Amino acid sequence: MSTTSAVATARRALVGPLLVAGEHASPIDGALRVAQLLARRDRVNAHVLTVVRPLALPAALFAAVDQGAWEESRLQQQLASLRQQVHQTVGQTAHFSVSAERGSPAPVIARVAREQRAELILVGIDAHGAPRRAETEDAALQATRTADVPVVAVPPDVALLPRRALVAMDFSEASARAARAAVLMLTSGGTLTLAHVAPDVDFRGMGKAGWEHIYDRGVASLFEQLVGELRIPNEVDVDTVFVRGDASAHILDLATRGAFELVAAGSQTAPWVEWHLTGSVSTSLLRGARCAVLIAPPADARE
Repeated sequence: MSTTSAVATARRALVGPLLVAGEHASPIDGALRVAQLLARRDRVNAHVLTVVRPLALPAALFAAVDQGAWEESRLQQQLASLRQQVHQTVGQTAHFSVSAERGSPAPVIARVAREQRAELILVGIDAHGAPRRAETEDAALQATRTADVPVVAVPPDVALLPRRALVAMDFSEASARAARAAVLMLTSGGTLTLAHVAPDVDFRGMGKAGWEHIYDRGVASLFEQLVGELRIPNEVDVDTVFVRGDASAHILDLATRGAFELVAAGSQTAPWVEWHLTGSVSTSLLRGARCAVLIAPPADARE
């Protein structure tokens, strides 16, 4: 099932600032470029954070040195490296500020995002098939599990805002939140595709053939209601797609065949539960997508 519409009404712009975050040598060039485009378009600040992990070394090694001074030196070196990376990637711009923090990356990123009142968090992820891809996937996943706002994992070669975004919809508030965030990411004249993948249940084999039609009508009604609630502006076209089968496989297949530059999904479970669910849709998208991936937390993530 596929429909197309353009529903008017709300201004499509970021209100809060952006946070671009990573560690030393994180592949954040693509995230920086996207942040620059969004910051210029919506006249918001983009804050760039580098996180310095504490070194786990035997205390005896610090007998002859001032550990605090050494850690501060590491922090300042990484901050200087970050400033150079920002300058080389996006040049000098009034929209950007930078900082360095010590600690475990994911919790620090979540805390700074709250302090900055960031609307989106952008992190870097290596290109599909690159040697450090799995490592950067893990770092991005950890950020999504602690953050209160949507996290966008951006490959290093991205230089433009997406024209086409695909959102995995299960009609939860988390997936609706992912759709709203995806709209903010789109360039002018872009297209948003909302895709619902239903379980592949043989209603006829169960002697419940009528249930299939009831489900289909229900999904169509939910799509219509959702598009109205999203208040998508005239400049963005909306498509809806409804298929049956494995959600992760179908969404990845749609992303590949449709040449989408952004795929998005909501994170449905509590962080401590999803940590163990390697088959979740959001995790599968981040593992398998060759484009930027947006993951939105549940609506109650701030509570």
